[in-house]
Amino acid sequence: MPVITLDDKNSISIPAEMIERLALKPGSRLNLEADGEGRLVLTPLPAPSPPAPDASTFREAVKGKNLATPLQFIKGAGPKLAEALARKGINTTEDALYLLPNRYEDRRELRAVAKLRPGFVEVFHAEVISADAVATRGGRRFFEAIVGDESGSITLKWFHYNPAWMKKAWKPG
Repeated sequence: MPVITLDDKNSISIPAEMIERLALKPGSRLNLEADGEGRLVLTPLPAPSPPAPDASTFREAVKGKNLATPLQFIKGAGPKLAEALARKGINTTEDALYLLPNRYEDRRELRAVAKLRPGFVEVFHAEVISADAVATRGGRRFFEAIVGDESGSITLKWFHYNPAWMKKAWKPG
């Protein structure tokens, strides 16, 4: 049976097997109570929440444009956005700066039309050969542009589009 001892500083020493059984970490807090039969019962307490900073701390951080400034005090971000980001672990300006995109498209390398690969996101440069609205046999309309370079051509189609804007944006030449 494990033995718990009290030292000169009123600290309790707990045997290693008990620490493992209770899954305790350094700095853990415990509740010690007696049950109805006179036995002592140890139960882990939740970690204390950090003390809330006072208003002067917020004012100082905002005035100094500090990286520790809470997001709700940044212009354009209010309490609702700060709360939503806090659920993702983003609480300060510094946290937001280290929020990186989950993917990245490298648009620096231009490919020839003939070297484009199906299923890949790639960038190419081409000249508009023709562009106009087209109707199917069923009466549905879509916008079609044919673009190409010296290596080949490719057909682009839009099924939901603004006809006036598309005509203006996709001019031959």
